[in-house]
Amino acid sequence: MLDLQIKKALALQKCTFLPGSFDKRFAGDIASIARNNPTVELSQKQIAYLTVLFHKYRNQLGKTHSELCGCQEAQAQRKNNA
Repeated sequence: MLDLQIKKALALQKCTFLPGSFDKRFAGDIASIARNNPTVELSQKQIAYLTVLFHKYRNQLGKTHSELCGCQEAQAQRKNNA
């Protein structure tokens, strides 16, 4: 896993999910991999879904999202806050 992927996975673990949702299971599994075995490579689908979840739960991630996301919306927020 790349350093950015590890940070995203660990940040997602702190979000609140609906009970029994796939998002919750995926976030927990990926965070576990990031903590215990960060040398494992993620598949393309795992990387894509990690990105989707990171965007989906951006409101709960707050400042972490704007720091780790390279999107234009987050960059504009950083400029406005500075």
